[in-house]
Amino acid sequence: MFTPFIVALALSASVLGAPAPAADAKTSTTTKHASTSTTSSASTVVSSSTIDSSLPAPTLPYASDDLNESYLDKFQNELPEPIRGTKGAKLLGPQNVALDRQNPDFLASPGTDNGAVSNVKWPFSLSHNRVQDGGWALHAMPIATTMAGVNMRLKAGGIRELHWHVTAEWAYVLEVRKLINNPVVEIKV
Repeated sequence: MFTPFIVALALSASVLGAPAPAADAKTSTTTKHASTSTTSSASTVVSSSTIDSSLPAPTLPYASDDLNESYLDKFQNELPEPIRGTKGAKLLGPQNVALDRQNPDFLASPGTDNGAVSNVKWPFSLSHNRVQDGGWALHAMPIATTMAGVNMRLKAGGIRELHWHVTAEWAYVLEVRKLINNPVVEIKV
């Protein structure tokens, strides 16, 4: 019953290969062939992290030392351009100056901005409008992958369909002239 355990213990205690070279061991071999000779040597040095430590290499470039001030005031007084310090160049194509003035960090982003965060500002005027008998609904936002938003208008007598979500739903009601009710069905087990 204990034989496999004893055999495994005995094998783990025995040396199963050649010993490792010493910390400063040097080996040298010479091989001679008919008309040439080749000499090779190897040296093994074991480094200690407490004696010889090197600085870690950065995985990303360091942040710029340039000031990352907002260009909001600057763009209100002059034509917005995608230039920050010595980087960038003037626009040659069409430009929406009003939109660029509202969003200076998208046009001339700071050095610390890597562009990983999506723009959460989205005008519903750029979304597709679903027009139906009872009103209309704008609901498409590019960043909305885990949340949804809708801009809706119902005509008098219009009814919003009853629907269900896994997550909770909240709403801002701007104007209402009718009672809004949410029927709750009691379930008995």
